[in-house]
Amino acid sequence: MNKAILFSIVLAIIGAIGGYLIGMYTFSYYTNDMRALILDQVGTKEQFYLLTMAQSAIYALFTAFTGYLMSTRLGLMRKLTFEKESLKRVCIQVLALGILFFLDAPIFGHLIPEVAKEYDKGITLPYFLGSLIYGGIIEEVLLRLFFMTLIAFIVSLIQRKKNVSNRVLMTANIIAAIVFSAGHLPTTISLFGHLNFLIVFRCFFLNGLFGFVFGYYYIKYGIQYSMLAHAGLHFVSKLLLILFY
Repeated sequence: MNKAILFSIVLAIIGAIGGYLIGMYTFSYYTNDMRALILDQVGTKEQFYLLTMAQSAIYALFTAFTGYLMSTRLGLMRKLTFEKESLKRVCIQVLALGILFFLDAPIFGHLIPEVAKEYDKGITLPYFLGSLIYGGIIEEVLLRLFFMTLIAFIVSLIQRKKNVSNRVLMTANIIAAIVFSAGHLPTTISLFGHLNFLIVFRCFFLNGLFGFVFGYYYIKYGIQYSMLAHAGLHFVSKLLLILFY
């Protein structure tokens, strides 16, 4: 219990930092009409940043605590360290994943004008850091440690078993990846202003594919590896965007 409390407090602090950064870059990406609507509701952009900061911290605190307990119960929570061979293997794979994610710009940017327009805005510092901290760490707590584990935990209660099979874990991983993809649709709509088949396909293909990989790392190595992979993917892909796009 003490470890779960300490873990959740640390994640809440990280969530607060990530939430503030997310507030900064999402506000800058909104249209003037969206900004006016937000300011009419919350007052100032600084208050909007603080609101996203508080929301992220609360979400992280709750999901990290409950996710830690459920993960421990299912035997998924590993010692929060990195083993040399596993770390090396994951880092090499993340490099390849980052390059693959970078190809979104030239491929889908060519097929979807709205995607090219978003990439043309460039990479701001809040966007870069927010993708690493919130995307890489907090999203893994929300989607993998909490939601994916919750599905497996419910199945374990139904089956009256302390542990669940790999098939159950992989099914939970697929569901979490789909939900992870669907969770990006509101942001996609706010950025692009509309949806069509290609935009929805891109959203589910990219987020679903990589979300599934992150879930696999969580099952095989531990949540720290899924966080490393998610953050590493953003680091590699955005570094490539800065250098070559």
